[in-house]
Amino acid sequence: VLGLSYGAVRTTYQSGLARIFQVEELFGSGSDQQAFLTKPAFSLLNLLLVLLFALSFALLLTALHTDLQNLPLVRRFFDVPETAIVARVLVYTAVITTFVFGKYIYIGLLAYIFDLQHVVDLQYREFLRTTLLGGLFLPLVLLLHLSLNSGYPRTVAWAASAAIGLVLVGTVLRVARTVHQHASLLNLHLFAYLCVTEVLPLLVLLKLIVFTY
Repeated sequence: VLGLSYGAVRTTYQSGLARIFQVEELFGSGSDQQAFLTKPAFSLLNLLLVLLFALSFALLLTALHTDLQNLPLVRRFFDVPETAIVARVLVYTAVITTFVFGKYIYIGLLAYIFDLQHVVDLQYREFLRTTLLGGLFLPLVLLLHLSLNSGYPRTVAWAASAAIGLVLVGTVLRVARTVHQHASLLNLHLFAYLCVTEVLPLLVLLKLIVFTY
């Protein structure tokens, strides 16, 4: 289903998808990269890609038996039993989608407090692009997990958790690099802002998803 969905999106939005999913642009600073970072972050294509990313992430979390219902705050709003697999996947998808789009509000609020509103759009667009690019590998990790889990359960679980951690850490590092190209991180004010908007959420996610389970 994920493969067919990505294929349908690729057929419909071929040029837009090619601009996002070019690995060489992540490590360059040419005009193509700068053009991407000026594109609107909220579009139908990005919405579809975020939903596919969230579904991939939700399936992988469910395959890893990561029960977010153990978190009191989540359980207060979404009381889904562990046996309701489809319901859990849908709940996780909704939570991840809300997190991805809600981060724009979060960084916008903190940018207003730190008086750094000029970096919000740049920071969020880079976060969105790197997240979606990293999300392309999640279905492959899921397939490997489901294929090898019966023979090497512990090794496969660690490998899948490491892949999730790599996506999360890589996104933060890429966002920091892009922001640094436009405003030096040697500025303590900007460094503190990135710690609050990027590093702190990263540590929370790593604790909840990777290290706890």
